Amino acid sequence: MALALRSEPSDYLERRAGRIALKYLFTWFGIFLAGGLMGLTMRSQQANLINIGSSPFYILMTMHGQFMFIGLGTFGMMGVTWYVLAKVLHTDLDYKFIDAIYWILVVGFTLIGISGLYGEFAAGWYFLYPLPLYAAQDQWTLWGVATFSLGELLVGLGIILYTIEVLMVISRKGGRGIRNALNAIVRGLGFDGVMKTKDKFHVSVFPLTANALDMLIATIPLAALLIVMFIGATADPNFGLNVGIADNMFWYFGHPIVYQLLFPAIAAMYLLFQTYSNRRWIGYATTGGIWVLAALTNLLVWGHHLYLYPFQPLPANFLAQLSTMGISIVSAVSIYSLLAMAWKGGIKWDPPVLFTYMAIFGWLEGGFSGVAQAMIGWNLYLHNTLWIVGHFHLFALMVVAMTAIAMIYYIVPRIYPEVNLYDKWSKVHFWMSLIGGYGFVNVWMAEGILGVPRRYAYHYMLAVYGIPVPNLDLLGVIFATILGIGQGIFALKLFNELVIKRIKRIEVEVEQYA
Repeated sequence: MALALRSEPSDYLERRAGRIALKYLFTWFGIFLAGGLMGLTMRSQQANLINIGSSPFYILMTMHGQFMFIGLGTFGMMGVTWYVLAKVLHTDLDYKFIDAIYWILVVGFTLIGISGLYGEFAAGWYFLYPLPLYAAQDQWTLWGVATFSLGELLVGLGIILYTIEVLMVISRKGGRGIRNALNAIVRGLGFDGVMKTKDKFHVSVFPLTANALDMLIATIPLAALLIVMFIGATADPNFGLNVGIADNMFWYFGHPIVYQLLFPAIAAMYLLFQTYSNRRWIGYATTGGIWVLAALTNLLVWGHHLYLYPFQPLPANFLAQLSTMGISIVSAVSIYSLLAMAWKGGIKWDPPVLFTYMAIFGWLEGGFSGVAQAMIGWNLYLHNTLWIVGHFHLFALMVVAMTAIAMIYYIVPRIYPEVNLYDKWSKVHFWMSLIGGYGFVNVWMAEGILGVPRRYAYHYMLAVYGIPVPNLDLLGVIFATILGIGQGIFALKLFNELVIKRIKRIEVEVEQYA
């Protein structure tokens, strides 16, 4: 049976991990704010409030998706991972290696930004092949395609190095020797639930192990595709791949990267709820079992992005549909266990718990909407509508980003005890995130049900049931503004506590010793 974690003062290992985690998380939060402004600009154009033009719109759409989605999956969830690993395994990490990963990601995102701002790359954050190369002649530059491809390759390298560090840390807990190391990884995948071992892994290790193994496998086809794009943009424009193979290569990575966001977030939820309830984990063996299932099905679900592709065989579509149903079991069991931990657990409603609860209910809505669109029949109607946009914003924004914020609230006071984040402003931040966030994404869900298409730069000629679509978009802009103001309040609070007040304390100390 897994032991409960005690809510005790931070020790040396936790402080070291907390500092590197906050470095990653604060970088993500800066990207989150910048990407949010990009998104608000696009939504405002669709609401007919401003007009930046179609080309700038698609440049922003490309950069916004990369910065928000991939930024959250790298800086955000990697930061969460470093802290959770050190906390639950009571171990030190390779901080020089982790710092190197950080700077590889910084360079990668810088190149992606340059490709948009100066290379005018606007193929969308999904950059489906061969669009980046074929449209480059009159929409964006070939050097922009090359720069984007190189930046993505560096981000992919960062992800691979991240998976190696996670697996190395877990393997070291098994003791010396390759056999013991592999045994620890097998246990960490979830088999610890049924294996006879003395020191059981904390449940947070299961999603991190499953994610590391899957991303190590799934990132390789993407790297190959990016190399093809880079060669096509720089050396030989006729160099390429079959479109069907290329898009399968992309989506084989494209769906596991979704779980690069979700799985570390689940690990954080496990940690927070067990810490705050101070109870043994409920359903330890079952929880281990679902992560074995997750690791398998995560590598089989990519096909549900290709239902409308004429070259995709029907059996592959059915496999993707069944795999999607299978991986939903992971969500169902996890949510049940989390709520069971909270039931009569005496949990204090601190900001980390509030934001995690928000994420859990976003997970429920996002999961149901995902299962709906993974049904082949439903997908025929929903595929190219704003329902899809609402679905992945539910997961990325209301589940993963809110969990990342919960972890910032959790880590900062434990690393810097003099900092006070649990005040009235944290409640303002919570309610503005709750109202603004759910309002924002559910406008998209409603528009999707009504059949409003996605990826349109302008909506002023669209109407549903006599309602001009820009009127619905305006409602989305209002909710997005509420959400954005809430994040701005949080940013100012962090700056005041960690910078301004620290400077004042230093000045007081200097005066005392003068």
